[in-house]
Amino acid sequence: MKSDSLLEEIEKLIDEGIGKILISAYPGFGKTRLIPKIVDILARRGINKILIFVRSLAEIEEVYKFFKNTRLKATCLVGREKLCPFNAKNINECTQFRDRGICQLNRVRGHVNIHIKNILNYRDIVELSKTLNTCPYDLSFTIALQSQVVITTITYLSNMELYRIVKQIVQNCENYGVIIDEAHTVITGIEQNVEVSRESLKIFRDLSENEEIVIIKPRFNIDNIKQSSHIDIENILYTIFTDLLYIKSLSDKFIIKTLTISSVQDLIDNSQICILLSASITEKFKNLSKLIDNFYKIFIEDVPSHIDNLKVYIVCDVEFNERFKYTRMCINILQRILSSIIKCSPLVGGIVILFSSKKFLKYFIDNSASFLKYLDVRYFILMDSDVDIVDRYREISHEDRCILFSYVGSPICEGINFLGDELVTLVLVGFPFPEFSRWNFYKMNFLKRYCENSFIATFLFPAISITIQTVGRAMRDLDKRVKRVFLIDRRFLKYSNYFPKWFPKPHIMSISDITESFGLLL
Repeated sequence: MKSDSLLEEIEKLIDEGIGKILISAYPGFGKTRLIPKIVDILARRGINKILIFVRSLAEIEEVYKFFKNTRLKATCLVGREKLCPFNAKNINECTQFRDRGICQLNRVRGHVNIHIKNILNYRDIVELSKTLNTCPYDLSFTIALQSQVVITTITYLSNMELYRIVKQIVQNCENYGVIIDEAHTVITGIEQNVEVSRESLKIFRDLSENEEIVIIKPRFNIDNIKQSSHIDIENILYTIFTDLLYIKSLSDKFIIKTLTISSVQDLIDNSQICILLSASITEKFKNLSKLIDNFYKIFIEDVPSHIDNLKVYIVCDVEFNERFKYTRMCINILQRILSSIIKCSPLVGGIVILFSSKKFLKYFIDNSASFLKYLDVRYFILMDSDVDIVDRYREISHEDRCILFSYVGSPICEGINFLGDELVTLVLVGFPFPEFSRWNFYKMNFLKRYCENSFIATFLFPAISITIQTVGRAMRDLDKRVKRVFLIDRRFLKYSNYFPKWFPKPHIMSISDITESFGLLL
């Protein structure tokens, strides 16, 4: 199906009264690029407020670019910490800065009586707030109230302070529409993790080391927390108290994990039109979550053009499970495999090597100093969202062989495109199952109320989703060159029946095939 045909299908469904639509298409189809055209369809049918949710700030910037040539009045809504000149992270910190006289910016209330150009990104709002001497966060919210289209991140569905803002933006709308890009990140709940010092959360100071607290389905109401007499718990839990709360006590800090799904359900249920876009909610997962039971589902399974130029290999006689991957034997085997793949890669071009977890990557790097030196190839290690590292890698990859080490879940797995020589070889080390931790088992039990199979929702669906999104990084510019993807773990073969129909048929290889004769097999 071509994009024009898809838009016609969406128009037809909406005219027939179908307001919940899920679109699943392969990475590179152009789903994100179609968002302004979908918005135009909704606007022409009288939807007077349209909320667009994307995965990250980088993707807000991407969607924002596509709106530049439209006549729609759109704005971007980002977190307080991105706008506040004093780096307040939540309303409590904001209030403290005002009470102490640190922040003396004017508050914004009601309609902004100024000319606002059609498209505003968050940098525009910051500059405008300087001119008006107003709080940029207040200004951002006020402009969002007046704009027809609001582009924001799924973070606004993941905590109570932010979701309350979403509800305020739509509360006076006769009807509103919702578009969620990368919808696989929300249909089984949005997870957040934070670490805080023991001093900052004194209400739990009596917890002994490694003791845990789990609160399931607290009321989704900020007033419950605000009534607490403990300012510490109010400061910390104000922005994260959601459907499932887990706190683990360590010697020097608390680990806090949360899951929320009720805000997503509320948004879907109360919108007149909701369109979900994803490459990972494939036909195998069409009944995964009750949130999408009533959606009309469009599965675009056409074979992407030039897909024959994407060669996928599965190394099937090794499994990087928790017991094996933190051993010297594992490191030795992996070094042999990676050495062969790197040597057989083109002399010019980028090689991205992703590990199944950040912990696994760190263990490998810490135990591979001599191996990395022996390769005699320029390499970079991306442990966080350092854009400069990615930019330096891109630059060198156009002139020489270059390696970027990172992990699944890092910013390069979704939303960042590598073009031309920037990615010619992609390696995924280890099947990306989420950790078999107590938190994930609590999560699995909680999701029984939302998911047909909570084990698949908690463990298998995220792993398959990450694999699809990761392989998608190599699906650009296939008309210009051959690219290779290596999936190193036998479980990629075991669960390959969950891959979508468009997924390239993999070549099955052994470790010896890779290390002894791979150059001859190319």
